[in-house]
Amino acid sequence: MVPMSVRQDHSTAASSSFTILGTTHAVLLAFVAMLASEGCVKAQSITDTEASLTQNVYQLIVGLNGPDMAEPDRERLRSLQQAD
Repeated sequence: MVPMSVRQDHSTAASSSFTILGTTHAVLLAFVAMLASEGCVKAQSITDTEASLTQNVYQLIVGLNGPDMAEPDRERLRSLQQAD
């Protein structure tokens, strides 16, 4: 059987090692969460910009589709609208 003093020494050493390991794990996990959050914010910004530009194009097409537009241009715009 292992003497109590040896077990206490090993317990102290293991405790220190697990504390360091746990702290390192927590820091790395926080770093990964921060990177994921930044990626989501960037993706949301890109999506908002794309939606805004798509709305602008749609409004321009609707505005150009008036009675003064030449028939070939009107047909070309209709084909572009339906191509999505």
